[in-house]
Amino acid sequence: PTAVFCANDLMAIGAMKCVFDEGMKVPEDISFVGFDDVEVAKMYNPTLTTIHQPFEEKGLQAIERLIDMIKLQNDKQKPSSSDLIVLPHELIVRQSTSKASKRSKEVVWARSFVLERCSSILSDPNRILAWQDKNHS
Repeated sequence: PTAVFCANDLMAIGAMKCVFDEGMKVPEDISFVGFDDVEVAKMYNPTLTTIHQPFEEKGLQAIERLIDMIKLQNDKQKPSSSDLIVLPHELIVRQSTSKASKRSKEVVWARSFVLERCSSILSDPNRILAWQDKNHS
């Protein structure tokens, strides 16, 4: 493996910080991709490659579904759980990714390091935010 795809941008930033602390380079040694496209993804160094999701549209869809569910409940009907809504998303390529051919031979080590030693950071977004506040103020 030559890259880590994280469930959200803050997890990706936390994992990148963890590999930086071990002397590795992003994206030279390992690439990172997040999901959300939060503001900090554009400000972190290197900037984070991410999947942009439309937060506003997501919120509007959620409100519409809730209203529909309330109406159905008032009419004593059961809401359908089979309705799947897929919103548009976009890959935003930034500096945290590169072609795999440029990577060092330590990539397998990097992957196991990220999975094993950075799990505490990845599982606690508050630790990531605390680190950001401390190091970016």
